[in-house]
Amino acid sequence: MKTVYIFLFFSCLLFLPLAPATARDNRKAPADSLCPPRFLQSSASDCNGSILWWSMPLRSDSTTPPGILGYYLHGNGHKLEYIDGSNTLMHYHMWPKLGLWNYTLTAYYDLSYYGQPGLFGESPASNETILDMDCDFMYPMNETWDNGLYGYYNWHFSPEQGNWDADYQKGNPKPCMAFKGNPVDTNYQAALISFWNPLNIWTCSKATFSFDLKLENVNPTGKEKLIIEAGSDSVWDVLQTFTNVMDTGWIHYQYDCQKYIGDVIMFRFRAAGLNSSDIVGWYLDNIKVDPVCLPPIGGKAMRQGGSNINKLSWKPPCGNAVNAEGVLPFKPGSSIVHGYNIYRSDSAGMPPFNKLNTSDISDTVYYDTIPTGIQTNYYLYYLTTIYNDPVINAFQCESPPGDTLKVTSLSVPSLEGTEILVYPNPSSADIIITGSLSISGCEIWNTSGQMVDLIRSNKAMELKLDVSKLTTGVYFLKIQTEEGIMNRKLIRY
Repeated sequence: MKTVYIFLFFSCLLFLPLAPATARDNRKAPADSLCPPRFLQSSASDCNGSILWWSMPLRSDSTTPPGILGYYLHGNGHKLEYIDGSNTLMHYHMWPKLGLWNYTLTAYYDLSYYGQPGLFGESPASNETILDMDCDFMYPMNETWDNGLYGYYNWHFSPEQGNWDADYQKGNPKPCMAFKGNPVDTNYQAALISFWNPLNIWTCSKATFSFDLKLENVNPTGKEKLIIEAGSDSVWDVLQTFTNVMDTGWIHYQYDCQKYIGDVIMFRFRAAGLNSSDIVGWYLDNIKVDPVCLPPIGGKAMRQGGSNINKLSWKPPCGNAVNAEGVLPFKPGSSIVHGYNIYRSDSAGMPPFNKLNTSDISDTVYYDTIPTGIQTNYYLYYLTTIYNDPVINAFQCESPPGDTLKVTSLSVPSLEGTEILVYPNPSSADIIITGSLSISGCEIWNTSGQMVDLIRSNKAMELKLDVSKLTTGVYFLKIQTEEGIMNRKLIRY
């Protein structure tokens, strides 16, 4: 039995692949033998990849060390790929993730030349070269296939194009991209992959990914698939898997991409199956990636006493706050809140809304002075956030409007003697009680003789009441002043 085990052990050795060696494989090699590549340099040729070039390893006597089989490219702390051939001195790294790359290179040796037959070793790393892969990318990405097919948004295929191609006769509207059933392919897999989507600077945003899809079927086997994925490098999330169970018309699909905000990702459409002839084709159109900046939160608006000034206040989105210059301290990979815009309805309280500020507002409070002589029941406001791109510190986006804010802005007549005024009346939200006497409180009674609310005051000349929680109808106010109780009627609409 022992003899059989020994035989099996040596038989396995014969079939071991020449796999990349680990660090311990070269521990017996002479210290100065596994020389690294020299003078590694890099350059971004285009948005699709980076070019790297280097010089052969040399020993101390200026001779080339024997046994070089090829090289390993390392980037950002990971082993990326093997480059075959000792005389290969240039390499194209396809589709590197956007951002900074720290590249190094090692040489891969056959240690038979160093008295260790059957072993392989990797040299120390070369010098480091740093490359910033930064490509302009305008959002929203809206691929209708009208702008030069694959090239406009840098689409590519993996492991090959397969049956993917443009279809000029179909679309929603035409043209579109399609994975066709012919020519017949079996046990196939071919992915259409987007360019990198730089969601890394959209840290105070929400984003969606959407597309239109149609299937023309032949045999409803359920074995032909189109797999929708999002991710980066070798890590992909499956968003949805479609199978050829039945024909469909054009159907619109949309996915929440909040998970990927702050990252750089790709989207891919992976066709896979047993026999492509079981479908006429998967048809794909109107692919869209749409990040949207977030508006301010917690917006409030109120009138300042009996004046013609409306006060608006809000909180920054995502917990961000601007400094005195109206920008956040620079933080790589983060959206910068540069300021806010204020929009107000016309004097009839109706759209269109007009922007009030001429420059971005850095504060989170704004006072709007209503022109004199304006007679209107209310004004409407909304707020937006202005963001800057943190890399170039230039305009990135303006958010959609936040919640619409309403302020009643009735003209208030002058008061005489001990007059008490309640306005606006009727009202569905806030009312103001004001006059020439200090007010210590107010009771609200309904027409059934029940007190429904009691508001205390610190003997101010003005008291604000929120009547939005009252049901529609007529109420009576008992206003407590320094000279006694004064009664007024209130209509809640």
